[in-house]
Amino acid sequence: MKRYIGAHPETSLGQPGKFQGLNVGVVLFHLERMRSSKIYNYFLSSDGIRELALKYGFTQTHLGAQDWLTLLLFEKENLVFSLDCRYNVQVLEIIDLIFRVYNIILTFA
Repeated sequence: MKRYIGAHPETSLGQPGKFQGLNVGVVLFHLERMRSSKIYNYFLSSDGIRELALKYGFTQTHLGAQDWLTLLLFEKENLVFSLDCRYNVQVLEIIDLIFRVYNIILTFA
């Protein structure tokens, strides 16, 4: 990415916001659409993965699922729908809120 951004200083890729990159801790897949999309399946092929990796400079690293989905977002944003950050809630925050609301005290032995 660093090389891509260096070669394209005007890009919004990698900047905070929509094209910052994806966190795929929780992902919902529309499997029927994924299976029927020629574009999506091309980018799953060796040629498609190579194209993304070369274009965005991911040639000296392992390309994990989160990286691949981020590059897919960069290349074909209509294939990826990102939820607003307000839905990114940490489980511990929810548990803490429940404990405070119901005055539950836990002790760990």
